[in-house]
Amino acid sequence: HDGQSLVYDQSDPTNDSGDIWTLDLKKGVANRLTYDSVNESAPIWSPDDSRVLYFKNIGAAADLMLTASNGTGTGEILLSNGARNRPNDWSRSGRFVVVHSEPAGSSGTADLWVYSFEEKKASPWLATPFRETSGRFSPDERWIAYTSDESGRREVYVRGFSATGGKWR
Repeated sequence: HDGQSLVYDQSDPTNDSGDIWTLDLKKGVANRLTYDSVNESAPIWSPDDSRVLYFKNIGAAADLMLTASNGTGTGEILLSNGARNRPNDWSRSGRFVVVHSEPAGSSGTADLWVYSFEEKKASPWLATPFRETSGRFSPDERWIAYTSDESGRREVYVRGFSATGGKWR
């Protein structure tokens, strides 16, 4: 967000293992944030750039993790529900994260979950028999845009974050 650093995963395709790194764009210096032998990927900056959200493979599942962007401390588990969780977006206020969660053994379905930092818990936001992914908050946090295949093809929808009212394709 500050334009000074980049967060990325550096993966080894031979063993499906990746770690989260930051890169200081002015100095060209990389800093490794994770060191596990399992795959860690899909990093997202917190709104104040102090933390990084990512997923960590645990067997067939993937937990939602959080770590400090300066490399101190260890990763904290935010969501471990036995599903494959992928962070999608962090609200501008820093209060919420939207995640798409694919249940273990699912046949192409995925739901959108929201993690609340105030409540310190995640709960389903949109759970249907279809595949909902790529959730993004509007700047004012009133809306979430996402993709769904409910029509038979992947399309973008917008729905109120409070999940009341309608949705628009």
